[in-house]
Amino acid sequence: MSGGFKSYSSEENIPERLNLLKKVISDSDADFVGLIDTFRWKEIFTPDDLRKNFGYDNVFCIDMEDIRLDKRIGLTILSKFDLNCEEIRIYNRNCIKSRISLNGIEYTIFTIYLDDLSEDIRLKESEALLVQAKRDKTIVIGDFNSFAKSDLDFIPKNFDKYLGKENTDFKKSLIKVIDEAKRGEVIELYQKAGFINGIPEFQPNIPSKLFPGKFNSPTMRVDYVLHSKDVRIRNTKVLISDILDQTSDHFPIYFEIVE
Repeated sequence: MSGGFKSYSSEENIPERLNLLKKVISDSDADFVGLIDTFRWKEIFTPDDLRKNFGYDNVFCIDMEDIRLDKRIGLTILSKFDLNCEEIRIYNRNCIKSRISLNGIEYTIFTIYLDDLSEDIRLKESEALLVQAKRDKTIVIGDFNSFAKSDLDFIPKNFDKYLGKENTDFKKSLIKVIDEAKRGEVIELYQKAGFINGIPEFQPNIPSKLFPGKFNSPTMRVDYVLHSKDVRIRNTKVLISDILDQTSDHFPIYFEIVE
């Protein structure tokens, strides 16, 4: 969420929520971390800074350079594995393609952050990614900003009760965003291309209490782990805790690769 800063307009040199981020990442003890929306990180952190802050030897940070948004909105990888990373263009913004080796088996992991407004744009971004993605030992993780069609029965029908009476413009814009996500075409596109939803059952991961409104628990999900058929994963879950409620507006997804 805005790189750990209070907002995208923050001019601070250090993200206000940096210590929270450091704690939850350390507590997860994950071997590979894909961080979404690391706004201004490439500007304020060197690779050495990232290594010192988070305790990972291998790091990679990019700006997405989206043509509509602040170009400094970015993505960051932290890894205990040796990394071979590259920045690739998917239609109107960048994502990260990482190669890791796990006991002699090479996996490719795409870390993505798709458009936040339009399902049509998200489809174009996904089509561009799928052209570059093989269908073996491949995982796609990140914020897809879209709902799986299988989730639609679980999505609340009336958001007014959560958003209150104030900030009418925000409420109207959010309803439009949700209506676009309800089309559910993006996840369907990946599935038709041979990718499996790593958490097929509905496990909502947004919003946290940092999100505007009166949400006591997450009600939707837009973050996924999708994988090719030859990848086996286990222990997939959404991590929810009081400290994560203060760290981002999304709760993170955790999974393990079965060797």
